[in-house]
Amino acid sequence: MVESMDVLKQILEKTEERLNDILEFYRGKKELKKEDKHFTQHSTIIVMTLLEIELIKNNINIEPNQELQIHQYNFKFKKPYFFEIDSNKCDKKIISEFNVKIDKIREELLDIINIGDLCENFGISVIDDIFCKNEERDYIQEIIEKAYNSNFHKFFINYIHELFRIKESDNDIYIKENLHKFKMVKYITQILIFFKLYIEYKIRKKEELTVPEFVECHKNVLKEDKILTYFSLNLLGNSQSKVKSNLSEHNKKALNELTSFYHLIFKITEQISAKIKNNI
Repeated sequence: MVESMDVLKQILEKTEERLNDILEFYRGKKELKKEDKHFTQHSTIIVMTLLEIELIKNNINIEPNQELQIHQYNFKFKKPYFFEIDSNKCDKKIISEFNVKIDKIREELLDIINIGDLCENFGISVIDDIFCKNEERDYIQEIIEKAYNSNFHKFFINYIHELFRIKESDNDIYIKENLHKFKMVKYITQILIFFKLYIEYKIRKKEELTVPEFVECHKNVLKEDKILTYFSLNLLGNSQSKVKSNLSEHNKKALNELTSFYHLIFKITEQISAKIKNNI
């Protein structure tokens, strides 16, 4: 049992920062419409952000006698897991304020994209369909397949190339605008890692952490270079349901490549962030 409320406070602060960064990115694009060239790719990022917010609201609340579950993935052990925090020992004000803030982020994201277009793109009647467990349809796999068919990989690579051109130019990259761009690449990489993990654990049985592994995870709970905190990880199960071959082919290799890239982009964002802070 994790008893340090400071851990929860820091996780919530980092989560709020990430969600606000994503919102800020889409504020700059104004309203997204289905006629836009990359509507499917952007709608994938938005719908996965909305899904995570919904899962956070379900897991991080102030109901008494409930365990708050923090879902993570350890890069070293290559295992997803969660640790629990006793809600009775939490600062209710911090949790309440956090939930109000992410509700506002959710509402503003819904204002940026046409909900009718979003629902049509994913073949659903209302956006809440994705948030509710459905025994007949695997909405997450459908979103992953939609991203695959829309050539999300090329969209992602092109964005990366644009940023590395900035990094290799003679211009000063140590500015907030560039930091925000590199952080968005980090956040998109997190979503793609989740996609690969989701497929991976539809194919094979999820392994539990050993006691020594859990101790190490607990020790590194706030270290982003070692552990991914992503609340949608609670959707990973031990289901052996069928996965389409185009999604499962080379899945583990792609997961390893994304993990390696994640560490690279994390290092760059940390360098830019530190440089900006030192120059203030």
